[in-house]
Amino acid sequence: MVSNSFRILGRQDIQQVITKSYPALEQLICDVYRQHHQGKTINPDSYFLRFPAQMQNRIIALPAHLAESPAVSGIKWISSFPDNIRLGLQRASATLILNDGATGFPFACLEAGLISAVRTTISAVAALGYLKPGPRHINCLAIIGCGFIAKHLTESLFALGWTVGRLKLYDLDRSYATALQSVLNAGAQGQAEVVTSLAAAMDNADVIVTTTTAAQPYISDAGLLQHNPVVLNISLRDFSAELMSQANNITDDIQHCLKANTSLHLAYQQLGHHDFIQGHFGDLLSGNLQLQPDRPTIFSPFGLGVLDVAVGRYVYDEACRLNLGTVIDDFFGVQTRW
Repeated sequence: MVSNSFRILGRQDIQQVITKSYPALEQLICDVYRQHHQGKTINPDSYFLRFPAQMQNRIIALPAHLAESPAVSGIKWISSFPDNIRLGLQRASATLILNDGATGFPFACLEAGLISAVRTTISAVAALGYLKPGPRHINCLAIIGCGFIAKHLTESLFALGWTVGRLKLYDLDRSYATALQSVLNAGAQGQAEVVTSLAAAMDNADVIVTTTTAAQPYISDAGLLQHNPVVLNISLRDFSAELMSQANNITDDIQHCLKANTSLHLAYQQLGHHDFIQGHFGDLLSGNLQLQPDRPTIFSPFGLGVLDVAVGRYVYDEACRLNLGTVIDDFFGVQTRW
């Protein structure tokens, strides 16, 4: 791509594309995981900008490259400022820059809070399809932590054809749970109920989803998982090291997840090895996982920058086709050297 133009896509543009693209994005994400585990991507460690006077805040850079034609690189720059919630703002905000694989020139800037949420939740739902094969039905779904990601998880789940018999919501702040309940009950997916304790949420749930902002584990009672559910551990830091070591564990990339004090990282530090992790997303896709049926199964996706780049490129291509966004025709000015 040799172009002097630069396209800017805001959330409304991106939402217009994504609303019609859930099945295509699920397939895309699975394809990217295949490429990643075949060594056809470059996905360095995330880089954390932290603030000594405000340790709860951080901004993370996720650079990545997809080598498959057309080659594209990019970087997501995503902030997490938890106190934003008290101001009525989203905790996280993000942008994504896409670069042409041949020239290195950036060609687009996308609002990436939505892209990040969608790639996170669709990848979790895609994993669920392999961990719970057969009809896309959940008898009892428990969602722990009822914020922005929880909302998008339910949207992804239903958009991808899943049905739910019973849906339980739990949050330390009951107002978040009731707000999500109102959103869900206004739709056509059935009735959600708010429960008042963690135990009530997890009891008999065949699928449990954690989407909290927990900085350290708070779930340590093995009895809460004795019915061996499938757990989508999206928030990564909810379960104790002991519980993780007693479960079937799958992640998207083993080396990436063993950092930043995730539950997997804490278990690794405690045990001194990662043999308790049965495999990664690529093993799910190939059917090479050996899981013990008498244990809970926990999927902990650390989140890969290549997913943001792939989803961003898909959205960009569709936005060009639909003539969405703002195009700056002479963004780089004169490109000749002299």
